[in-house]
Amino acid sequence: KYVFAVLLGLAVHGLVALPAMYTALVAAREGGRRGLGRGLARDARRAPLDAFAVLRGGAPAFAAAFATDSSSAALPKTIQCALDLRVPASIAKFSLPLGATLNMNGTALYEALTVLFVAQVHEINLSLGQTLVVALTSTVAAVGAAAIPSAGLVTMFMVLQAAGLGKYGDDVGALLALDWFLDRARTVVNVEGDLFVAAALAAWEAPPDETEEPRWVSEGDIGDVSR
Repeated sequence: KYVFAVLLGLAVHGLVALPAMYTALVAAREGGRRGLGRGLARDARRAPLDAFAVLRGGAPAFAAAFATDSSSAALPKTIQCALDLRVPASIAKFSLPLGATLNMNGTALYEALTVLFVAQVHEINLSLGQTLVVALTSTVAAVGAAAIPSAGLVTMFMVLQAAGLGKYGDDVGALLALDWFLDRARTVVNVEGDLFVAAALAAWEAPPDETEEPRWVSEGDIGDVSR
């Protein structure tokens, strides 16, 4: 049940939450452009990629993340995927290395779920305040985690201590047998979040002059992009 809960949480976050947030950000930007009086034809011609196009274009980066179990090791492939998606190089080469270091959303989700699992194993009912502390410290711990395999297990003890469950830290050792797979799954979500951030930043970038060539492609045109 624990493995299923973690994988389900990562799947919902990666396939529902991240695409929805990206779509909302892009829609807000496109609405702002129209509100400023920019023509519909121009918006359509320079429309950013939709979420499914980003997921499809980022598949090689996700595969590299799963294989290497490290956001840093998958970074070259992630940057290449972003460039193939026509994300400007200035954005890709700044946001993606930063995200590989700081954006550990999959790790944060994993740590929070693991603390709740430990509490349930020992039949401890966490209060609302403790649950909020778990959510906050999981986020902070994930930001401080290194982009290396199983780094989340190291910062897990900080989250347990903050939730008042420090004496159950030994239970984390029992999860090592499962962590090799769960760590790869959350690394994929981490990389996916980095790629969506880069695509969203590119969508919010000020549009170029009308004399410049369009820098966006539609989802159906991704296969025609060659590098």
